[in-house]
Amino acid sequence: MSDEEKKNLITYLIKEIQIYPSGESKMPLKSIEFNFPIYIDGKEVRKVLWERGNTVESCVYM
Repeated sequence: MSDEEKKNLITYLIKEIQIYPSGESKMPLKSIEFNFPIYIDGKEVRKVLWERGNTVESCVYM
């Protein structure tokens, strides 16, 4: 897969990524919103929020 194809795939999958301003959090990723529903703990969600100290496995979702 070329770099351009990878970029197009990510653009297709992800609607929005929010990051914290520099130095505001140890975790730079604030939230990620997908262009399609994903399933977390059996629930359909499109947006995943990371709170301070959370890992991907313990994220908060909307």
